[in-house]
Amino acid sequence: MSLEKCQNITSLNLNLSLNKLGADGAKNIGMSLEKCQNITSLNLNLGYNELGADGAKNIGMSLEKCQNITSLNLNLSINDLGADEAKNIRMSLEKCQNITSLNLILCEIKTQNKWVWIIN
Repeated sequence: MSLEKCQNITSLNLNLSLNKLGADGAKNIGMSLEKCQNITSLNLNLGYNELGADGAKNIGMSLEKCQNITSLNLNLSINDLGADEAKNIRMSLEKCQNITSLNLILCEIKTQNKWVWIIN
């Protein structure tokens, strides 16, 4: 069963960490989430998946379209993201006007050839 067929879900816990999904996997997950417009609570763990810049962008753009989410736990740690990708995620989440509870984990952000550890 694919996620997009579960359109009546209001709460989703999806842990896909350590799967090497890459940008294409992130895009597919994002496209499926976009079709689940009833989700109000989302726990999405995509840590350690080699998403890179394109994968982070895909997830961010998809979350922008999920306007019913009020509670979001998003783990994108250890995905070869830089400061620009972190900024893009922030800008996408700013468009999610209904979020009242947010837990965002972006560990190991690369900036100016140095790794910065962000602990949430």
